[in-house]
Amino acid sequence: SSNFALEGAISALPMDLVAKLTELRALPDAGGYGQVKLLAQQLLTQMNKPLGMRREDLRDTLLKSTRKDLLALANSHDAERRMYFGLDLISSLFSDEDQSVRSKAVEVYILRTYRGYTVQDVETVDAKDVVDKTPAA
Repeated sequence: SSNFALEGAISALPMDLVAKLTELRALPDAGGYGQVKLLAQQLLTQMNKPLGMRREDLRDTLLKSTRKDLLALANSHDAERRMYFGLDLISSLFSDEDQSVRSKAVEVYILRTYRGYTVQDVETVDAKDVVDKTPAA
């Protein structure tokens, strides 16, 4: 899916923004800049890859992940491990041809969206009219 695109997505960061993010990434550790540095580094890392490649990386990660790993994956702040788990990219996998990818993408989406809450369990159900695109019996 090298031609994959999200509506409104940009293919690369403008050079002036890259320069500013690089400056932010170089801030000292002292003074409470840790979160700012982390976010700058994540943006620079994530935008280094084409969108289609990030989507395929996410898809591969979901394919290899077990359900018990999804909570840690959704809450991870490690830019290299998490790659780009923005809700827009996750939701693009809701219509993937592989049911396990669809299901895991929905679960990660819910867990990321509601990470401030305790989500006890997520269960996905494929309704016949949605799966077969026909009215339910």
